[in-house]
Amino acid sequence: MQLLKCSTLLILLLLKTQAYAFSVKDCFKSDFTVSVKHKGWPLGLSNNILNISKSKCDIYFSHERVKYLKSAWHIDVCREPVHIKKGSGAVEVIKKTRECSKNSENSFCSEIRKLKENVQNDGLIFAAGSKEKLGSDHGKVYCAYGLLKLYEKGHIIGSGNIDKLTFLSHKIDVVKEKAKEEAPLRPIIEGQSDVTDELEDDDKEIEQEKETVSEELNSSTTRSY
Repeated sequence: MQLLKCSTLLILLLLKTQAYAFSVKDCFKSDFTVSVKHKGWPLGLSNNILNISKSKCDIYFSHERVKYLKSAWHIDVCREPVHIKKGSGAVEVIKKTRECSKNSENSFCSEIRKLKENVQNDGLIFAAGSKEKLGSDHGKVYCAYGLLKLYEKGHIIGSGNIDKLTFLSHKIDVVKEKAKEEAPLRPIIEGQSDVTDELEDDDKEIEQEKETVSEELNSSTTRSY
């Protein structure tokens, strides 16, 4: 049974990894500048502009909305402690002091959440091209966004572990944190691995996908009559 679960997890990871045409290492080794602009509120009279510049470990983000509302951030994904620099003139250094969740209100978590929302709303949604192609605007934005999320979770990209990282690594961290928050208190068996919990989650995900496919097939059959 355990072997079957391990095989299932391996297949899922392979399939999910294949969805990305470039790796964390490819992303990290690339240097680029990308600008994404689109008409924003109100009435499309002004532009929302997201600029991203990446050079080795350093990623610079600047965001402009309604012309006069400007923000800037800088992260160094190779540097400890995990922190973010805010501003383009007088720079404010905001260090990570605890893990972030949806309800976290400390300075680092609030600022990183704001940055990610700007990259999502004005970058990933509007960038041209395919996310899977690093040479496209969409691919460049996704590369910077992926490194940002990994760094937020404490992955120091230049620390020699880059070959072990994927753009799913931060999701695995989220699953582990959520399990710790929601699971009832229970004795910890020495040497027990988190792998079992992750496999059980994958089993549930597979069952949900099966149910979804079954419902779609039934719906399609009904419509055909």
